[in-house]
Amino acid sequence: MVDRKHERQSNLELLRIVAMVMIICCHFATYNDFGPTNIFSTKILGLSMLRLGGKTGVILFVMITGYFMISKPFKWKRIMDLSRQTIFFSIVMALLAFVTEGIRPGVVGVLKIVFPLLLENYWFPTDFALILLLSPILNKLVHHNDKRLLFYDL
Repeated sequence: MVDRKHERQSNLELLRIVAMVMIICCHFATYNDFGPTNIFSTKILGLSMLRLGGKTGVILFVMITGYFMISKPFKWKRIMDLSRQTIFFSIVMALLAFVTEGIRPGVVGVLKIVFPLLLENYWFPTDFALILLLSPILNKLVHHNDKRLLFYDL
C-alpha cells in the first residue's frame, strides 16, 4: 500500500492553484478603476463575483496549507523565510512607488517597509506568520483530541 503522506496529492495542489487565481482575480477587480457603473449592471455583478471568489480563495489556500502542514514539525526557518520574502517585496514595491510616482515614505512608512510583519503592513503575511507560530499548539489540539470533540456542532 502506498503511504499517503509521501504521495503527491495533485487534486489539492490544483485546488490551491485555482485558489491563487481566484485571489489574483479579486485583486484585479478591487484595485483597478472600471469607471462609473450602474448599480444593477452586469459589470457590478461580475466584479462582485470576482471579489467574492478572492475571499473564498484565501480560505481555500489557508485550509489546504493547514492540511499539508498538520504533520510537519515547527521550524523557525519557515517564519524567517516568510519574513525575508515579505521585506524584499516590501522594499521593491517602495522603490517602484518612488521611481514611478515619486512617493517618499515618512518615518512610520519606512518602519513598515523594513518590519512589515511586526507592524502589520500586509495583512496576509502577518496572519500567516501568526498561524505558523500557533501551528504547534493547533497540531497538538488536532492530534490529541478525539474526532467527536473536533467536529462538535454547536
